[in-house]
Amino acid sequence: MSNAKRGIPFQAVLALTEQLSGGSRFRLPWTQIRGLLDDLTEGHFWLGYPIKTDWGIFRGRIENSEHLFTNVRELSNRKPEDVKDYGRCHKPGVSIFYGANNLDTVLSELRPEIGDRLQVSVAKPKKEQEVVLTAVGEIEHVRRYGRALIGNEESRAMIQEFLDNINSEAGLKALYLDAFMSDLFISPARGTQDYKATSALSDIILSAERDGKRILDGFAYPSVAHRGGMNFAIRGERFAECMEIDHCMAFEIIDYLGYGIYGRRQYAKSTSIASDGTIEWESL
Repeated sequence: MSNAKRGIPFQAVLALTEQLSGGSRFRLPWTQIRGLLDDLTEGHFWLGYPIKTDWGIFRGRIENSEHLFTNVRELSNRKPEDVKDYGRCHKPGVSIFYGANNLDTVLSELRPEIGDRLQVSVAKPKKEQEVVLTAVGEIEHVRRYGRALIGNEESRAMIQEFLDNINSEAGLKALYLDAFMSDLFISPARGTQDYKATSALSDIILSAERDGKRILDGFAYPSVAHRGGMNFAIRGERFAECMEIDHCMAFEIIDYLGYGIYGRRQYAKSTSIASDGTIEWESL
């Protein structure tokens, strides 16, 4: 944790984050925002964690018809040429697979109404493949709650030791930057201009290299819509290479109590998924 390069002075970090916390992240062009964030994160360390083989990454779509998706492509990320907009973790021309750590987080993110139907896929790493993620807000989470977002006990202990022994400007900057980046990702978006800062930061994280090779396949970040939930952003090409849809489910929303509590009825499940992505469904 202590091997990070110093980067810019801490007072400059405070000035830049104050600028980006105000109106600058809405007014400035995307390239200029990325440049500011690049200066901010120079020398920042990105802890990488292989996805555990028993993890499931959930992704859903509302589909209010009797139609069940015939191929997992309909529950996956867009092709790069189809991405024309800015999103929380992408810019035009960049394909990102978005997912969540559980079904409740998916529901809160989609915000379905009573009577809506949605279909959900659960992705897992392919056998013999390794998918490496970092977590935005990992240090902040350990500081606040004493546990890691996605890391194991070893990484939690390492971060806690770092927190207990901050005695340099570089250490204080790492702590502050992690909290700032976490706050960026949990800020609600009212329009596409609100995504410029997070999509620029995502581009920096996913471009991180060591010895000329990218070191991260994606990252986790706190859910805006579901307190305690996690979302994932994985580079589209790495998702295709290293992950696969394990199974699919279809639900109808029958009640909503608030606080992210949805009543649901499962009406179909996948029985098999062919190598070309074709889904075989069973009605329930």
